[in-house]
Amino acid sequence: MTSATATWVAYCRGGFEAETAADLRRLAAVLDLTIDVEALPATAVAVARGTLADLTRLSDALTVAPPVFARSLFVGSDALVLPGFKEVGSRSDRVTPLLAAIAMRRHDGDGPWQSIWVEYPDTNDGKELSPLARTLESRLDATLRTSGAIAADVTLRLHVLLT
Repeated sequence: MTSATATWVAYCRGGFEAETAADLRRLAAVLDLTIDVEALPATAVAVARGTLADLTRLSDALTVAPPVFARSLFVGSDALVLPGFKEVGSRSDRVTPLLAAIAMRRHDGDGPWQSIWVEYPDTNDGKELSPLARTLESRLDATLRTSGAIAADVTLRLHVLLT
């Protein structure tokens, strides 16, 4: 069994980032893994980086040590910050850089995916991203379906987190 570097992302309510980080550490302990956790206050997200030998083991660990504060947890290859994407309120083209980043992931062996979820943190600032998330999700979904990156016969989902 080989190990791979993984990024674990857990969503929570704003203000519970430290507790959510503890949820991730408990899961890692059950799996006998070492992870580095980043949980910035008021972001509604905790991110851990480490190794993951087998997703089946994570599923078993979730049964043994279910998260208390994490509302949602997913595991992926790594986070990707898109340049020029930080200008809040900018009407610049956001679809093209996302599609380019997704294409790079596919080139690296990720995908295809069953669906794409464009999400935002459970904070007041995050909720302001809701209209953008809906718009991006529909545009990305249509393009990815046409290119074959979205397929009905797979189980993985592509997550895009707007911060």
